[in-house]
Amino acid sequence: MRLITIGRETGMPVQVSHIKLAMRDLWGKADSLVGVMDAARASGVNISADIYPYPYWHSTLTVLFPDRDYEDRKAAEFAVTQVSTPEGLLLDHYEPTPAFQGTNRSLCARRNSASIR
Repeated sequence: MRLITIGRETGMPVQVSHIKLAMRDLWGKADSLVGVMDAARASGVNISADIYPYPYWHSTLTVLFPDRDYEDRKAAEFAVTQVSTPEGLLLDHYEPTPAFQGTNRSLCARRNSASIR
């Protein structure tokens, strides 16, 4: 973790705000992350973290695109395979198609593809 290096080299306390294992490849690896932080503390780094107290977060779908290139299909595939699943992306507000509000991205895709045919 780069933050650990910063804490070690500067001697300053470091804090990870809203730590999360967002990528699906990292799900289930919390013990490993805690181990890294514990090892840093044992070596003298004053590191702490806080977490979301809930299993979901709220934002726009645009945050799922790391480079904000919304035309990039690979970025979209990354968003729905690594950050979440289409079933896990719940829409509470969707101006282009208000009927999609309260549904998930998977259902929107199925409805949209059915209307194209």
